[in-house]
Amino acid sequence: MAGVRTSREKWVNRTAIAAVFVALIIMLTPIYWITATAFKPRNLATTIPPTVVFTPEVSPFVKLFTKRSQLQECKEFGLHKCLCLVSLKLAIFRCVQFFVS
Repeated sequence: MAGVRTSREKWVNRTAIAAVFVALIIMLTPIYWITATAFKPRNLATTIPPTVVFTPEVSPFVKLFTKRSQLQECKEFGLHKCLCLVSLKLAIFRCVQFFVS
């Protein structure tokens, strides 16, 4: 019967759920860390030991999207071509890493 479960089955299910949550936290931690570091001021982003609590700073993002000289290369070459080349470089890098290790 589907509705009747033993205490051992309940324990296994709860353990599996807990393991999934632990794995989720472990896998999402680098994404949080990268995002948090992007909003840190430069002096806090490179400190040792790392700073966990900080005041976010968005001025570098504002400068990136408003200052034209930083995006000039991509405008001249074409944004889609830049993205294609970056993707190609990353793919080649990963392939080399895979075959070397």
